[in-house]
Amino acid sequence: MKRFLFVVGLILTSTLISVFAVEPLLKDAMDLAKDRKYDQAIEVVQKVLQTATPEQVKECHLTLGLLYYKAARYDNSLSEFSAIIAQDDKNVMAWFYMGYIYEQLAVRENGAPLIKEDTKKALDCWRKVAAYVTDSASVTAVHHKIDPKELLQRSQKHIKLLSEGLSEGLSDDK
Repeated sequence: MKRFLFVVGLILTSTLISVFAVEPLLKDAMDLAKDRKYDQAIEVVQKVLQTATPEQVKECHLTLGLLYYKAARYDNSLSEFSAIIAQDDKNVMAWFYMGYIYEQLAVRENGAPLIKEDTKKALDCWRKVAAYVTDSASVTAVHHKIDPKELLQRSQKHIKLLSEGLSEGLSDDK
């Protein structure tokens, strides 16, 4: 019986350590990103993912997606956010960041008109943010806290600007 209780105690202790150790590590990763040490920050989060509980996995993917975005690695970033949406299609923060990414992809480097297909994807993302923002559970993520009212205002602003751009006739290039 003592051995059983010891084993159960070890399991609970390691689970608690895992649960409480993730948040400071994700904060450390974001601090590295502030210093533009994106590869190191990504490495920290990837290590955290190896021991993360199922509840922590989504937060890790959100953080990874944001780090890839900041490092201008948009394909990786979209993959992270798409993985979240595949499991939780109303995840406001994933749609929020994808909206920004598609806007980045829509703007040509030489300042030419926006690319229509990416603009439509960005517009779709922002519409989903506006539609799902009332589900506050998907808005509160450890390092992605944005007031739901602010999310709604931002999404409405982007919807307006992108809709105006599409109505003015953008490039059909991909």
